[in-house]
Order: sequence, then structure tokens, then C-alpha cells
Amino acid sequence: MSLRLRLGLAASLVLALALAANVTANASGLSAPRGQERHCIAQAFKVGTPAPAAAAEPRCFPTFAKAIEAATGGAIQLAPNAGTQELRTAQRIRPSAQYVIGIDYWDANFTGSTFTWWVDNPNGCADGSRYWNNVIPPDWQNNISSASTWQGCNHFVHYEGIYLGGSAIDCTCATMGVMNDKSNSEEWYQ
Repeated sequence: MSLRLRLGLAASLVLALALAANVTANASGLSAPRGQERHCIAQAFKVGTPAPAAAAEPRCFPTFAKAIEAATGGAIQLAPNAGTQELRTAQRIRPSAQYVIGIDYWDANFTGSTFTWWVDNPNGCADGSRYWNNVIPPDWQNNISSASTWQGCNHFVHYEGIYLGGSAIDCTCATMGVMNDKSNSEEWYQ
């Protein structure tokens, strides 16, 4: 078999594997096709309570506004094109039964798809409470590029391993540096 034929077959195989990986990643509905954003939410767990064996069960929405409405139990309803600044203002004004403590972003500079974490404590971390997510949902594992904190949670630590293991970065930041696309568990505290 000629070198040209072998290279052509190898390139075809790589392309087929890449396409198969994209179809598999989108099968669960959490990942968005290229060019489309998904905005997911899940509850973060208070440190000291029994940790669930699996990742938090996410719910996903086509817009950030719909995700925030669900994450706050309907208390905060943003305009369809609203961003995080509108949420910060609204959360101070409208108390709810559920409070946002952190948002992960698929892309750097607080852009792209979002994963919003909420708790049922109006003080968030301000009263000394600590929260964690021992296993990030599968479609978001190794896919976080920036993050922001809320409700008195001054620290948002992203760990490379599950159950808060491995390398870590304390990041309310526009870029994750060497931890870009490496987060698999998270912790929030004052």
C-alpha cells in the first residue's frame, strides 16, 4: 500500500472518529451543537451532608434567562438576552427560595454555554457555609474555561479530580490558566 493511500485512510479514520465523538457528546442533550449555547442548572451540596454517588442531575435550557428562572425557583425572570450583570442586580432585589452561588462558563471571558449552581440558603457562603459538587456532570467535565461566584462565596475552587482531588485553582476568573478545560469537581466558600 502506498504512503499516499495510507495517509488518506488515516485521515478518513480520524475524521470518522471525530464525527462519532461529536454525535455521542450531543446525545444526552447537555452539550450544544457548535454555535448553539445550552444553559444548565443543578443544586450544589452543603459540605458535611452525605454526598451523592453520582453527578448532580442537571436541567438545561436554551437561554440563560430561562436557566436563571429555574435556578431561582421562578423568583427572578430576566429579559431573554440578559447576562450575568442583570442577574447580580436582580438577586439583590428579589429574594427567592433558591440562590445562585456560582456560574461556570464553557468559554473564556464569561462567555458561551453556562452551568449555574444554586443552593437553598439565602446567605450562600456569607454565613460560613461551604458547598461542593463532588462530580461535575459528564458533559461539563473538562469543559470549563471561566467562572464567577455569587452570594458571599468568595472562593470557587475547581479541582482536576473528582471528590475535590488533584490539582486545583481558586477561580472567579475570565480564564482558568493551566486548569482550562480540566475541572471535574468544585467547592465554594467564604
